[in-house]
Amino acid sequence: MTDQASVGIKRINPPELGATPGYSQVVEIRGACIIFIAGQTALDRNGEVVGKGNFAQQAARVFENLTVALRSVGCTAANLIKLTVFVRSMDDLSAYREARDRFFATVTPAAAPAVTLVEVSRLCGPDFLIEVEAIAVPNCGKSACDKFHRRKKCSRGARWRRASCSAARRRRSRPCAERNDRCRQRWRRWRFSLARGQIPAQPERGTKDA
Repeated sequence: MTDQASVGIKRINPPELGATPGYSQVVEIRGACIIFIAGQTALDRNGEVVGKGNFAQQAARVFENLTVALRSVGCTAANLIKLTVFVRSMDDLSAYREARDRFFATVTPAAAPAVTLVEVSRLCGPDFLIEVEAIAVPNCGKSACDKFHRRKKCSRGARWRRASCSAARRRRSRPCAERNDRCRQRWRRWRFSLARGQIPAQPERGTKDA
């Protein structure tokens, strides 16, 4: 079972738009990567049309191909957020719905993406009776993006902390450096005065003046 909430998918059916038979009016996606799947037709792996002149067979093959495309990116029907369906004739609507509902029922709960169905005069091949393109959201989309942004924020924070620590060390070391400079200056002045005979040499440690 796919936890759709974990990937940021929210399906909405406003009551003002009426009941929807097997699909959603609105699908909201937040913070996720999106997979676009090209229009799938009733072709087998050898490029041959399956079910010439038979809409039901072609529809079944189209959803099989869509399943393969989804599986290639680690998805199932539950990850679908949008289907666009092109058919040659609306007379085949019932057969399309049967194939679609079987495909949606392969997951629990049944998939319910937003769907657009369009009748067209022809498709890219003269024998094609249906074509379906899809948009899906992978299960790892949100977590992967979140991890990336967390890593980015952490690295930025680490750089800021390193810079702050370096500045603090420089501030802490500045008084010591200034104190050492003053000590060196006093030592040079004392050596210069001693050389000119202006002050007596200091007695050695452990001795007393006579």
